[in-house]
Amino acid sequence: MELPEAHRTGPGAGRREDSCVEAEALAGVKKNAKNEGRTIVFIDESGLSQRPHRCRTWAPGTIRSPQVIEFLTHLLRHLPGKLLIVWDGLRSHRSRMVWDFVRQQRGRLWLEFLPAYAPELNPVEYLWAHWKHHELPNFCPDSYGELSYHARQALRRMRRRPMLVCAFWQQAELFPL
Repeated sequence: MELPEAHRTGPGAGRREDSCVEAEALAGVKKNAKNEGRTIVFIDESGLSQRPHRCRTWAPGTIRSPQVIEFLTHLLRHLPGKLLIVWDGLRSHRSRMVWDFVRQQRGRLWLEFLPAYAPELNPVEYLWAHWKHHELPNFCPDSYGELSYHARQALRRMRRRPMLVCAFWQQAELFPL
């Protein structure tokens, strides 16, 4: 399995702490979530193209705040109880509009942010890497509808492989299995 690459935005950008320290900080978040009875949800965006996947791409700013709120609304509708959302520091995740939406949920949503340039701490990064490199490599659909259909089928196949999903969690080294 290939590890996702961290992307640098410019000179001097980079991680400020050791990955072990970052993982320990997230362990405290996990403990608080357990004490509060929250379901932990890791979130990460990914994109697909009609062209075959040949290399990693990074498209910052493609997800806007209204889309984030729409997704969170959908999540709240389908997952009962309190939720802890763990995601990266994408600008739209930190927007005033998203924070206002979270406040309106009266404690049902709690947000935590992964450290900058630490995709290896997010198990969803491993899922996307596997999806693109093993489930859909060299796939060149004729339409976006065909792309959507095959992408969803690939995710369904992956869901039926619990050992694969467990491997993503083990790679992130956040939760003992």
